[in-house]
Amino acid sequence: MPENIAAKNLLPDSLVFVRFQADFFYFQSVSEAFANRFHAARPGKENRLRFKLESSLHTLPIGPFSRNQVDAVPLPDAFELVRHGKAMLAEKEASLKWHCTRAPSGLAQELARLSRLEASLAQALSGLEQKTLSENKLAAQTALAAKPDYYYLSQARSCLSDLLAGIPRQLTDKRSAFYFEALAASLEAIQALAINQFKEFALARGGKWLGSRHSRAFFCHESPWALVKDFSLQHRLPLPALELNHGFGVSRP
Repeated sequence: MPENIAAKNLLPDSLVFVRFQADFFYFQSVSEAFANRFHAARPGKENRLRFKLESSLHTLPIGPFSRNQVDAVPLPDAFELVRHGKAMLAEKEASLKWHCTRAPSGLAQELARLSRLEASLAQALSGLEQKTLSENKLAAQTALAAKPDYYYLSQARSCLSDLLAGIPRQLTDKRSAFYFEALAASLEAIQALAINQFKEFALARGGKWLGSRHSRAFFCHESPWALVKDFSLQHRLPLPALELNHGFGVSRP
């Protein structure tokens, strides 16, 4: 069990209680699933819909809250609210979810193994590219295309990347045979948190944020591929798929 809410093994869909510091306060949650559940279960639906329309939001807001009101919010939201002075952590028992760091699940171990395999393939590809460039100079691209081992490594890494990217989709899709509600909620929260972190990362490096939807982030940057790659390396996340559309990047973490 984690010692406190700052523990690294806490899942981002954990709920903690905060005390709000303003009246008529709304905020956008990193978790669209939580926002939808909040909207369905709480009074004030018309107010939330009006605020969403007036503020041009893509997702439903959480609220409205009054000053000193205490309520439970997802862990990442709590940290952001406290960081910006919009709320304080309340002295009330939280609903925490965590993973065991000493005994990872079978799924976690297999994902880690696949990630290591992808990293080794990427390293092998990089080494082969550098060796071929050194030997063939300007003709390196043609030389690489003629190497069966380069083609094999490229295809193997591509298939493995697609597999790693597809696993979260299978686990969060209600139509999938692998869907499990509790796990899906955690994965959706992790994806939402990753997109929120990427937003801050992109803005800090001169990017323009256009919005996000589910697991897709829309942004504009002069070097979108380099931006996505740097983010993945810094946060130790799998490299997301990137679609380019007239200079705009569409990233799918």
